[in-house]
Amino acid sequence: MLIKFLKPTLFLLLNCISWSAVSEDSVPEGSSWYSIEYIIFKINVSDNQNLELWTKEPFYPITEPTSLPNAPIKNTFKRLAERQKKLHGAYNRLKRLASYTPLKHGGWIQEAKEKTPLSPVYIKVNIENDVLEGSLTFHRERFLHLDLDVQLSQGYQPINSVGLVDNLLEPQPADIYRLQQTRRIKTGQLHYFDHPRFGVIAKIEKIDAPISTNKTIKLIDSLPLPEQNPAPFPAETITQ
Repeated sequence: MLIKFLKPTLFLLLNCISWSAVSEDSVPEGSSWYSIEYIIFKINVSDNQNLELWTKEPFYPITEPTSLPNAPIKNTFKRLAERQKKLHGAYNRLKRLASYTPLKHGGWIQEAKEKTPLSPVYIKVNIENDVLEGSLTFHRERFLHLDLDVQLSQGYQPINSVGLVDNLLEPQPADIYRLQQTRRIKTGQLHYFDHPRFGVIAKIEKIDAPISTNKTIKLIDSLPLPEQNPAPFPAETITQ
């Protein structure tokens, strides 16, 4: 089976990446900050390779949270900068291997409190004839969890659109593959989410709370301003 053949190569790939964070089975009470980083990649297969049966149940395309009604924007989420990402080595190795095609390398910083409402991070990527879309949700109960609901639509073929002018075409995917998994997460470890057509590598690390620029500005604003023209020292009083 193809996925069994590819796993040893992927295992060697993941073992080439080192990590230094301490793993944890449970999290303490209160609020903690985490960095969540992921790579989503396609598994390249030829037409004559048979894959195990997998669900092709599609889901509705996910809309960006800013356009959803009554969906607040989470100010505690911040996108990982390129210099903050730790999986550049894995991404570059995947690019060099003919069996894989990296589709998305991203991540974010998130404050996690126990039993708070779920806040998915939405993704959508268009690469040639493939469309990758879905959501990643990092949340905290007694343990840390990462939920994936990702769909890969491949082989878009134009067909005649219903109700439109004859010459207008609307692309439709030939194949749709969906990956839905919930995984209990240990910080500092690499986690691989498996699918015959595509895969996800994720790494979560506990970090210090980021410094708030707004708090610094407020602190500066609260300090008394120095006097522009300070009064001279009082003259010495001379008694007769």
